[in-house]
Amino acid sequence: MRIGITKGRLSKATERYLKEAGVETWGAIERELIVKRGEHEFVFMKGSDLIPYVAQGVLDVAITGSDILLESDQELSELTELPFGVCRMSVCAKEPLQFEGGRRVRIATKYPVIAKRYFSELGVDVDIVPLNGSVELAPLLGLADAIVDIVETGETLRANGLNEYEKIIDISARFFTSEWTLKRKRVEVIQLLEQLTEGVTR
Repeated sequence: MRIGITKGRLSKATERYLKEAGVETWGAIERELIVKRGEHEFVFMKGSDLIPYVAQGVLDVAITGSDILLESDQELSELTELPFGVCRMSVCAKEPLQFEGGRRVRIATKYPVIAKRYFSELGVDVDIVPLNGSVELAPLLGLADAIVDIVETGETLRANGLNEYEKIIDISARFFTSEWTLKRKRVEVIQLLEQLTEGVTR
C-alpha cells in the first residue's frame, strides 16, 4: 500500500498512532520524501497536496486533517476519524465583528471555502481575503477585520492581541481514499482500516 502522510507536526502523531496499531512505520528519516517499510510505502507531502494524489489513485490512502478534506472539492472517501490532530477552526479578531452599517466585513483565511460556507450559512455577506502565511497579521495591519483559522491552544492568538469568538468546527485527523482505489484495492484498504480501527478502540 502506498500511504500519504502529512509532513510536519501531524506526521509525528501519525507515526505514533500507526505504531500503536501495529503498522511498521518509517522511523528515523532526514529529508526522504518516499520511504518503504515492509508492505507499505510512505510518501510525505503537504496536506493539501495529498488530495490530488489520492483522487487520481497515485496514493492508495492518506492521513491528514479534516480541515484539508473540508476545503477540497475532490470526491474522496473518508474512511474513519483518528484520535489525534485535534483542534478547531474558529473566527478570531481583535474585537467582536459588527455586520451593521453597510460596510462588508473582510475575513482573511487559508480556508476560503470553509469560511465562505460558514458565513453564507449565517446569511452574512463577507469579503474573503485568501492568504497562505501568518493570517494573524491581517487584522493587526488592517488587511482584514477577522481571520478564520485553526486554533489549538490559542497562545499565538493571545500573543498577538486576538480573541477567539466563534468556533466553526472541530478538526481531527482522517484516514481517507478514493472510490477508484476502493474498487481496485478494496481488500487491502479494508484490512488497513480494520487495523487502524482496532488501534482506536484498544
